[in-house]
Amino acid sequence: MAPAYRLFAVASALALAGCTLLLDTAEPRQCSTTADCDGRPSLRNRVCQDGFCVIPRANFTPVGADGGDGCVSTALCTQHNSGRPSVCKRAGEPCVAWENEDCPVVAGAWDNPNAIVLGVLSPLSVLQHNKSLLKVPYIQRYIRGVNLGLTELSESIGLGLTVGTERRPLAVVHCDSWDDTAHASAMFDHLVDVVGAQAVLVTTAEDVARVAEKAARKNVVLVSSDSQVKAPDGPLVWRTQPPIAPEGKLAAWRVAQLETKIRLDLGLAPGATIKVASLAEGTSTAKAYAESFGAAVTFNGKGALANGANFVAVQAENPRDVTVDHIGHAQKLASERPHVIVVAMGQDFPTYYVRTIEDEWPAAAPKPYYVLSNLSHEVTPYEPVIGLNDELRKRFSGTRPAISPEIEANVNAYILRYRQEYNNQQPDSNHSGYEAFYALVYAVASASQQSLLDGPHISAGFESLVSGSVIDVGPGQASTALALLSAKGSINLRGMWSTLDWDTKQREVRTDRTMFCFGRDGAGKLFVNTNAGVVFADATGAVTGTYACD
Repeated sequence: MAPAYRLFAVASALALAGCTLLLDTAEPRQCSTTADCDGRPSLRNRVCQDGFCVIPRANFTPVGADGGDGCVSTALCTQHNSGRPSVCKRAGEPCVAWENEDCPVVAGAWDNPNAIVLGVLSPLSVLQHNKSLLKVPYIQRYIRGVNLGLTELSESIGLGLTVGTERRPLAVVHCDSWDDTAHASAMFDHLVDVVGAQAVLVTTAEDVARVAEKAARKNVVLVSSDSQVKAPDGPLVWRTQPPIAPEGKLAAWRVAQLETKIRLDLGLAPGATIKVASLAEGTSTAKAYAESFGAAVTFNGKGALANGANFVAVQAENPRDVTVDHIGHAQKLASERPHVIVVAMGQDFPTYYVRTIEDEWPAAAPKPYYVLSNLSHEVTPYEPVIGLNDELRKRFSGTRPAISPEIEANVNAYILRYRQEYNNQQPDSNHSGYEAFYALVYAVASASQQSLLDGPHISAGFESLVSGSVIDVGPGQASTALALLSAKGSINLRGMWSTLDWDTKQREVRTDRTMFCFGRDGAGKLFVNTNAGVVFADATGAVTGTYACD
C-alpha cells in the first residue's frame, strides 16, 4: 500500500461518536476556466464559477417556492433557492428543494427528470449532548470520494443506464444524519419521499439501525459502507465492509506475541505477571472489537476476567450523551501502567490520548505497546504524535482486513485520481464510500434490465457482483462491467478494503485479516505498512506468518 494510504479511521468505519475535530471547509478547485469543464464529458456545457463547474443560470426573475402560480422550471426553482438545486417536478406545483442546510451536496444530473437518484446518509456533524453540532472531517473526504466515483461512472455510462426504453443518468444527494435518531429518520424521508431515491448509501452502523425498519417498509435498499457490525435482518441491507469482530481475535493473538517479547526484554520471572488494557470509544463497531478481544485474549496463562486487576477495560463516553473525558481516561491508563493497550478508537486516540499517556507515564516503567484496529488505520493524525520518534513508532501495530497486491493497486490508483481531482489533497483512506458507490451503481445496472427499477431489484443486483469476470473498482474496467451487467451477465467485483466476497444470504463481506504498522519511506516520511506478515484466516481462525515491521 502506498505510504499515503489511510485506513480509515475509517473508517473506515468511522470512529465518529467520539470525534471532536472540526471540518476543513476549504474545498478543492475543479476548474480555472470554463474550458476545464468542457474537457470532461460529465461536466460539459457548464461554466467555471468560483473554482467549480456549475450549470449556467439565466437572469430570470425569481418565483416563489410555493408561488401563487406554482413552479415554471427547475432552473427558476434553483435560482430562487439561492442557486441550490431545487426541482420543478410538475409545472404549477411547488418547487422541491433538494439541497438545503441538512443536505448540502447535490451532484450529477440532478436537473434531469429521468435521473436515477442515489441518496447518501452520513454524519457530517455529530449532535452533542449540549445540542451543539461538531463537524466530522472524515465525512468531507468521504463525500469527495463518492462524488469522484459518480464522475467516473457518469463518464462511462454516457447518456445513462437504459431502463426500459429510457436512458437515465446518475445523480447523488448527500444528507447529514447528525448521528441522531430523529434527524437521520427525517433525512431518510427527504431522500426517499422528496428526492425519490430507491437506494441510500449509509455510512455508520448506528444510522443503518435507525432507518432500517423504515427502509424495509418503503422497499429502499440500504448499502452500508463503513458499518462493521451485523446489519438488521432483511434482504435490502448490504454491507461492503467485513465485520470487525474477527480483528479482535487477531489482536488477542498479537497480545500473546507481545507478552513473549515483553517477558524476554524485561527478564521477567516465570511467575511474574503483565498487565493488559483495552480502550474503546462509544460506537457499536468499537464495542464489537473490544468485546471480541476481551473474550479471546489470554495472558499470564488465563483469560481477561480471570486476570482480575491485571486486565483494565476503559469505555469512553458517547459524546451525544455526555462530554468525553479524554484526559481522565488517558490518565487512568497511564496510572495503571499496562504493558499493552488495545485500542478500538479512531482519530480521537492520536488526538487526545497518546500524548497524555506518554507524558504521564512513569519514567522508570516500560512504555506500553499499542495494538490498534482498522478504525485507526490512517497516517495523518499520527504524524504529529509520532514525529521522528522511532521508538514510539515501533510500539504501534494494528489489525485490518487482509490486502492483496491487486487491492493495493486499486487503492494506489484511487489515491492518484483523488489527488488529481482535488488539488493534491490526500484522501486518508476515505475510499470506503467510493468502493460502496461503485458496488451500488453496478447493482443498479444489473437491476436496470428488469421491468421495474426499485429497491428489491437493486438488492438482487448485488447477487450479480460475486462471480464471473474479475472487475476492479475504478474507472478502468467500468465500461466492461456495465456492458456485462447490461447484458444480464455477472461480474466478480474486487474492491479496495477487501475482495468484496459477499455471502449473499447474509449480505456481508467475508475476508481474511492481517496486521499493519507504521513505517518510514526513503525520505523518512511516516506511512502505513498495510501487511506486516501475519494472516488470520476467516474460515478457520488460524493465524499464520510472522509479524515483521522494518
